[in-house]
Amino acid sequence: MLPTEDLFVYVYVLVDDAIGSRAVAIAPRPGPAPACTDAELLAIALARHLLGRRSEAGFLAEGGPGLGAPVPAAAASKPGEPADPLAVGRL
Repeated sequence: MLPTEDLFVYVYVLVDDAIGSRAVAIAPRPGPAPACTDAELLAIALARHLLGRRSEAGFLAEGGPGLGAPVPAAAASKPGEPADPLAVGRL
């Protein structure tokens, strides 16, 4: 089994590629721009499922305050900036 950090990155890349190639259709959401992308949300949900964590609270508590950004795009220093490519090593 992959280390947890690698699993998150692997799942994120698969989901982001699927959304980018339009293999997975996601309708635009109304309102202001969300804080994270659809790919990030789906990657977290899929990784949680693959790890067999039923409880969201337990999943978040397991990571604790040092969980950090689960996917590279969430590690951007400011909203709208590209993700720091070295952030993957800090996951």
